[in-house]
Amino acid sequence: MKTRGPHINELSAIHQSPHLTWLFLFGLGLLLDLVIGGRGGLGRLPHVDTLLALLFAPVAKRLDRAQRSPKALMWRAVLAQCVFLPLAYISGEYLNTFVALPYVGPPVAALILARTIAFRSAWDQNRESRPLTAEMARGWTETVTHTLTRDWLTTAALFTFGGFALLLPFRFLCAVTNQRELGGTAKPASAFERAFIPLFDLASLSGALWAGLLFALGTLFVPGTQLTAIAGFAAVRLRGILSRVIPLTIVAYALDFSFASGHKGGDGAPAWIGPKQGRAKLTSDDLRLASKLMLTACGLSFVTMAMLGLILMVYATGR
Repeated sequence: MKTRGPHINELSAIHQSPHLTWLFLFGLGLLLDLVIGGRGGLGRLPHVDTLLALLFAPVAKRLDRAQRSPKALMWRAVLAQCVFLPLAYISGEYLNTFVALPYVGPPVAALILARTIAFRSAWDQNRESRPLTAEMARGWTETVTHTLTRDWLTTAALFTFGGFALLLPFRFLCAVTNQRELGGTAKPASAFERAFIPLFDLASLSGALWAGLLFALGTLFVPGTQLTAIAGFAAVRLRGILSRVIPLTIVAYALDFSFASGHKGGDGAPAWIGPKQGRAKLTSDDLRLASKLMLTACGLSFVTMAMLGLILMVYATGR
């Protein structure tokens, strides 16, 4: 009887920890996406970024006009951020309140998160591409790398520590800069869109570093990968979108691949990401090796998310 009080207090502290609640809800959304998030399931529903882009499209059409100077476009983008990011944060706070409703809130939150992560749809792309070409293999590896980084790990980090109040502003930045459609690591051609990249990079940096470490660690478990992939961090160049450069560089070093960066070198030739001996002409065997590394990184992400949950639990019971 003497120990019942402390135990009840500990359970109450865990129950009242919002970060644990957000992490649990993210896990539900991730599970929903992995199980039925393919193109034949939830993939038929619009992505959250698509909806945000549609809402912002009328404003972007008025602000992003070709006849304006790059400086004028930049200041209009800054003004848009000052207005719409706080609105996204406030909307996220209201959504957090709705999610707290019993029975209704958690399923709705899981569905929204599933259509934010959309990892299953990205993974299924290589099954639909036949016959497979080297460009398709590179494109699939790059797409899954960025989806795991941006939509899984960055979303997990932001949602755990702020729920939708942090997630919606980040997804707004993703939608405005067309991150889900963007290839390579070069910044958008539009001066208006480029002005949103610094905040996008800042928000997604934690997920990029997390992903890079998981890809490097994954080489310990996948035969045929390069154990020196960690050296890819030293090869990262501060050019383009950093949160895309970091994980893609680590994957290139892990698999001995080369990815098109979207930049031009000093001689005008296309610049590539990866080691000097990296291969751009990929085969089906290369794609299988890349798939194994991606699956291993996914497994390691579950482990690290569980570790994060334990840390949050210890913190909640120790207050």
